[in-house]
Amino acid sequence: MTDVLSVLELALRPQREGGVPLPAAVLEDVMRGTGASGGALGRGSEVLARSGAVRQATRRHELPTGREAFWLELADGGEPADSLRVAAGVVLGSWLVREELKQARFAERRRLWEVESLLAIGQALGGTLEPARIV
Repeated sequence: MTDVLSVLELALRPQREGGVPLPAAVLEDVMRGTGASGGALGRGSEVLARSGAVRQATRRHELPTGREAFWLELADGGEPADSLRVAAGVVLGSWLVREELKQARFAERRRLWEVESLLAIGQALGGTLEPARIV
């Protein structure tokens, strides 16, 4: 049960630039809990984290996360308990939502800056014209 709690506590950890990425930290905790010598964590065809020696003969486990399908490959070690897989899926799902929110906020700010710059250009051009000639 302590393995599950250590994985769930990762969701409470604030993300800082330059820190250990959350998928790598989740992978390390799951490997510690199962005794695996290596592993990989991914989503779809993208590998998010890799640690230790991952051989071709690894076992792939799906992590229940809701809308996204995360997977975990472990070399050696035991099977991850269902509660550990669910905890890892919950933490990764919340991490993914946070990342998507950050990207959406940045895109929103970028669009706002574009509109503000167009407004400034329009105001600059409008100030140089003679209002009497605009009809």
